[in-house]
Amino acid sequence: MEKVVEVRNQKKTVSTRKLWPGYVFIDMALLDDNGQIIDKPWYFINETPGVISIAAAGGQAPTPTPAEEVEAIKSQISASEEHEKPKVSFDVGETVKINNGPFLNFSG
Repeated sequence: MEKVVEVRNQKKTVSTRKLWPGYVFIDMALLDDNGQIIDKPWYFINETPGVISIAAAGGQAPTPTPAEEVEAIKSQISASEEHEKPKVSFDVGETVKINNGPFLNFSG
C-alpha cells in the first residue's frame, strides 16, 4: 500500500492505494535442480481461488526473478511507506490552473 495525498475543498486528504494491484509476491521453490516445475507448489498456487496465472514469459515455465529486481521492488515498497505521494489527475503537457497558494490563477 502507498499513501496518496489529494487536496479537495482546500483540505488535505490522505488515503491509501495498492502499489502493485492484482499481484501477490511469493518467495518459493517452484523449480527443481533440473529446471522442471515441482507439481505440488505449482498446483497449490494455480488452484488457489482468484489466481489467474503465474507470471511467466510467453507461456513458458516461470523463471526466478533476478535478485536486483526483487531488491528494486523492496526499495520501492519501503519508499512508498515512508513518503506521501500526490494523487495526480493530469498528464504531462496538459494545461493546469493553480487555484491555491502564491501562484493563484496562473496557468501552466
